[in-house]
Amino acid sequence: MSSYKKLINEIPLVLKRLDLNGNILDEGDLEINAFSITFPVVYGNLETKEEFYIKVPKFIFYNPEINIDTPLTQDDKALAKNEYSSLKILQEEWPSNSKVSFVEPVAFLEGHNAIITKRIEGEFFFKLLRNSYFSFFSSQTLSFNRASGVFRIFGSFLGMFHQSSSNNSEFNMSKYLSEIKNYLSILGEEGLEENYLNELGSKINSVRLESKEVNQVNCLKGIDIRQFFLLENGEIKIIDPGKLFISYAETDLARFIVTCRLLYWGTLQVLLGKTINNSLEGDFLNFYSEQNPFSKDILSLLIIKELLKQWIVILESLHFRKWNKIFKFVYKKYYLNSFFKRLLLDEINRPKSI
Repeated sequence: MSSYKKLINEIPLVLKRLDLNGNILDEGDLEINAFSITFPVVYGNLETKEEFYIKVPKFIFYNPEINIDTPLTQDDKALAKNEYSSLKILQEEWPSNSKVSFVEPVAFLEGHNAIITKRIEGEFFFKLLRNSYFSFFSSQTLSFNRASGVFRIFGSFLGMFHQSSSNNSEFNMSKYLSEIKNYLSILGEEGLEENYLNELGSKINSVRLESKEVNQVNCLKGIDIRQFFLLENGEIKIIDPGKLFISYAETDLARFIVTCRLLYWGTLQVLLGKTINNSLEGDFLNFYSEQNPFSKDILSLLIIKELLKQWIVILESLHFRKWNKIFKFVYKKYYLNSFFKRLLLDEINRPKSI
């Protein structure tokens, strides 16, 4: 019996133990992502029905040989346990308000590495935001005011969440400069020009912080603009928070901002230098700062680190792409590398004010 069939058979048993009586009435299509396999189910009986979302965290990363029947690794298991644990904690510790919240966890099937959550029905914020600049081609667009509202609300509630666990600390700059040095070394191995990397490294090492005073808070490894859904009633629902861990508040801010700056990744707009509206970032940071302070200098350094990390992740993913060699060379040099070079230059030259 396949792993999928075994999982389908166990889901009703788990739900019945939670006093949710019924059977699976319908199964949605499997969706294979870089770090998970997912599918929805309709559960219930003739009188009541409820939709759930099944997620099997798994490091797939464009490897076509990995599927739902592939044996689980220890990393796969850690990925699932960390995410389910985060969802449970967030149900208790995220600021209590209906405006923005995380998807509700229902159960964890450890033997199958499967997380069951309540399924949400909403508009994919990431796509709406990106389509807003292609309104001639798409009917699914988003007004600037509505987009700004999402950034403001999320900034405010993330600030409250961080403030609730905030402890004074000192920024370990040498640790992050060491990580950045390692990233630059990896980029060199990927074929980036030595002169460019030396110049970039020199600019980063010349950074001077006004203060090393920071706050350590509960951070979310999966914080990402691509995980936001807008519901009909105006609520914002967030999925896939990832592992909860303690770090500087600027860590979460940098990760979220970088996912915003990658808004147009995969589109031709990248070639035209298109980026997210700076005022949306400003809205997010302004409303965040009303709840929890942060260092603009440290945030900028961590944005640079996160950009380098994402650059490497995408470069490494190319090794799994079965593309024509000439196309891959052109894509890498003129699309991928030129894009990240521009983002890094923009950040280094960006005024450190909101």
